[in-house]
Amino acid sequence: MTDHKHLKRRVRARMAKTGESYTTAHRHVTAPPAGHRESSLLARLLTRSGVHAYDETTLYGLGGGIGFMYFVFEYQGMHPSLTIVAQAHPAPMIPTALSRIGVPYEIKQTGSARVAERTLRETLAEGRPAICTVGAFSLPWRPRLPYPDPLDVAVLALEEQDGTTVVHLDDPLPGTTTPTKWTIPLPDFMTAWSAPKKDRHRLITIPTTPDVTPGPNAAHEAVADTAAKLTGPVLGNAFDVNFGLSGMAKLATHLADRRTKEGWTRRFSDPEAFFTAMTRLHACLETDHTAPAAGRPLYAAFLDRLATHSGPTQALHTNAPSSPAATPENTTPPPPTPRPAGTPTPSPAGTPTPPTPNALPPTPAAPPGPARTTPAPQPSYQAAARLFHEAGAVWSDIATTAIAHEAFTRYRTHLAEFRQFLRQPGTPQPTAVARAQDLYTHLFATAAADAHLLASTETRATILATLAEKVAQAHHLESQAVELLAPRVP
Repeated sequence: MTDHKHLKRRVRARMAKTGESYTTAHRHVTAPPAGHRESSLLARLLTRSGVHAYDETTLYGLGGGIGFMYFVFEYQGMHPSLTIVAQAHPAPMIPTALSRIGVPYEIKQTGSARVAERTLRETLAEGRPAICTVGAFSLPWRPRLPYPDPLDVAVLALEEQDGTTVVHLDDPLPGTTTPTKWTIPLPDFMTAWSAPKKDRHRLITIPTTPDVTPGPNAAHEAVADTAAKLTGPVLGNAFDVNFGLSGMAKLATHLADRRTKEGWTRRFSDPEAFFTAMTRLHACLETDHTAPAAGRPLYAAFLDRLATHSGPTQALHTNAPSSPAATPENTTPPPPTPRPAGTPTPSPAGTPTPPTPNALPPTPAAPPGPARTTPAPQPSYQAAARLFHEAGAVWSDIATTAIAHEAFTRYRTHLAEFRQFLRQPGTPQPTAVARAQDLYTHLFATAAADAHLLASTETRATILATLAEKVAQAHHLESQAVELLAPRVP
């Protein structure tokens, strides 16, 4: 109740400041913080290693950016389980981004917990940053669910406290990308590190002062790869229909299907199963394995940055100046004006500007050869960015619609309280863990308590029909955007 009073006070304060209605102010106050967990985690790790040029936006785009995967898993004795991954998948984001910016890294993995611990100790003793893949639900500050969901966390240090070895971690909770420091006893950490079967004891580490050598076409290759995975194939097997634009179309079809057993009308006919599917859909589009609005606005920001990127020594990061000559469709920057070897580019004030060390140069000019009668079409980054911005708004609307019915009133209240909790850094860990578990318990309990409000078949059908239309709209926008990223040769 106290948290709810604080929330209302913050909403009213925003109303007084902006003149917004209560509903609008509430939406802004409780909106999930913008950002992407893995790319922000990697940006902090690189900063600790002395690499400062790459921020979350650039790393998100270079790491694969957006994607789409849609599955519904069914297990005996359980409600069907929805999974949507709105980021690039299945290639891991962090190694992909490191490869494209040219940072050397090692991936070490062993089946032996003893060997894994020794390797981790040696890595930290050398001052090298470490990212470990753990079972998310084995960590005490995350929900206690019976799945070994793999999760990358940054291991900051090992320390002896009162005769016990503890591990210091950076693990932002769902809905935030700000550094969240936790400590966990080493035996408990080893249990979590051993939980994922495929990624058991997986460790990614980079040198303390890496020699960064980005590929000359890294950003453009990243965009081409993202577009290719949205159009398929991804896995090269029958499951490809669940990925990319095909997966979006399949989701829209299943939402609208009131007849077959694969349609959501029959598959989620139990009110509690329907309630859980709607809350899961909301989470998958706003916080879980994605950035808010299915990561589309963040990827659009990357494309906008790439479209105005100019100069062979200019890095793709927040502080890089845009090209004044750039136009919405001028997506491949022109080559720089030739200068004598060793002559630095003068700054506006006339003082030499040293080259940025972590540059991602534009696509080099083609070698001399016969003139092309039909030039290859170029990707239109800014035009695609506008469409992805629009698609992001639609995906956000889908997430909002999924939990808009009165049945989700208490769920939305608990979700707002959870987001407010995420905005309160510095809470002592025992208090934070207890509060997180309490909030998780309230969130999960609402399905059993309030699902009866969704008992009407027509109520559920109306919600599904609305969602189907919106998913089809997002699919249409992204189909156009992908065509601009990977235009066909006429």
